[in-house]
Amino acid sequence: MDSQSIIYDLNIIYSLIFVAVIVMYLPGGSIYAYSIMMMALTGILFIKFALMTQIQQQLTFMQIFKTIFFKSFPILLVLGIVTWLVYINVRWYDKIKEGKVPYEFLDFTNIINVLLIFKIFILNNIIKKEFETKNDFNSGNDNLNKIVNLLSQQSEMILYLLSVFGLIMVGFMQVIMDYFLTDG
Repeated sequence: MDSQSIIYDLNIIYSLIFVAVIVMYLPGGSIYAYSIMMMALTGILFIKFALMTQIQQQLTFMQIFKTIFFKSFPILLVLGIVTWLVYINVRWYDKIKEGKVPYEFLDFTNIINVLLIFKIFILNNIIKKEFETKNDFNSGNDNLNKIVNLLSQQSEMILYLLSVFGLIMVGFMQVIMDYFLTDG
């Protein structure tokens, strides 16, 4: 993959995510929005795999597998959260659509949606930094590589923190729907 096609693919994927954010706030659009986000995150995962395999062609299979797992773990976390949100929204679709859910569920939904937007923005920054590092790695600029690597690590730590917070919020949403949902 050349640089222009990767940038083009990333722009298409982030356009899909932008559309998903808009659809998310339409009545009954949460399942569609989260599904679009799942597809876009899977696309980001494939692009990340492509970037990693271009840089690390001389490693053993186990080293490549370990690197791929640890480098893709932030994306997998966000993908897991979005998958859990799809499950919640599909399982209680009728109750959510009719508005027969506690107000706290709606509050947590808004919080998790804002967190998802922040997490995807941070993922975008991480991937762009890695892409710049790959290009600078080929040009041999060691000082710039170190700076970009440090910024990428900080962004990943922020993403992990937001993901843990997101998992807690989605867990609260699950508990609310399991134990505090009434028929009237």
